[in-house]
Amino acid sequence: MDKYSEIISLSKRRGIFYPSYDIYGGEAGFYDYGPIGTLLKNNVENKWREFYVFREKFFEISTPVITPYDVLKASGHVDKFMDVILTCKKCGKAFKAEEVAEENRKKMECPECGGRLEEGRINLMFETGIGPRKKEKAFLRPETAQGIFVNFPFLYQFSRKKLPMGV
Repeated sequence: MDKYSEIISLSKRRGIFYPSYDIYGGEAGFYDYGPIGTLLKNNVENKWREFYVFREKFFEISTPVITPYDVLKASGHVDKFMDVILTCKKCGKAFKAEEVAEENRKKMECPECGGRLEEGRINLMFETGIGPRKKEKAFLRPETAQGIFVNFPFLYQFSRKKLPMGV
């Protein structure tokens, strides 16, 4: 048994974490916290909160997971939050540019079949829509800082217009 399988097996037995949707075959990169894992996660969060919120007097806020298009357009995420992707014209397989060996990138040659690679870009944000007909374009937030930036005027007012402040 390889190390990865050993860790997954141990974590399942001990209730630390489980591969999400495991009874349906799972999905790579998704995990659910078990009873012990949830306690550990909450302990880490509480230690963080104890230090930053209670000791250092930072503000803690909670913002939506879905962010409207206009916010991420203004921040540059819509146009810049992308990876270069190389797609083989022959076999159709796609690779992140950094996954392809330098010699293959220079030749634009597929490491799987030797076919011609075509360069493109892929936006790294998960797109969704807002409303019953999903007319308003939105994304799952790519990072948590946007909530701080868009709420700065309210937070500044809340801090009695005193800087510096931590959020």
